[in-house]
Amino acid sequence: MSFPHGLFDFVLEGGTPGSAAEVHVTYPATLPSGAVYWKYGPTPSGLGCSSASECAAPHWYAFPGANIVGNTVRLTIVDGGPGDDDLSANGVIIDAGGPGVVGTVDAPGAVAVPTLSQWALFIMMLALAFSAVRVLRGRRSTERS
Repeated sequence: MSFPHGLFDFVLEGGTPGSAAEVHVTYPATLPSGAVYWKYGPTPSGLGCSSASECAAPHWYAFPGANIVGNTVRLTIVDGGPGDDDLSANGVIIDAGGPGVVGTVDAPGAVAVPTLSQWALFIMMLALAFSAVRVLRGRRSTERS
């Protein structure tokens, strides 16, 4: 999993217990195609977990209340529901997560490092070995003189 813009966490306070909040997060660049908003935290049964104890422990899961368009993620989170890390309808929504892509994604500003092919490395190795032999032969001939 790669998070091209890192993770984002926030706390919303003062809402009505059990109410929904819509949060818009705008990133500096367009999110890669196939990006999914991933969250880390406990969930109600069946959302990224299979048992009550597994669901109560923090784990990664794809958040179903996210909509990603271009460089913006729109999250709809219900207090006490999926996406609220405390899972309590108490007027406080705690969230941590971010848009991620399975597989390798270049980080913003990353630059590819050029490398040589296997054949080029083999030829360089031969040239180095040839040079080493010439140097050693040169030393032997000066020692005999």
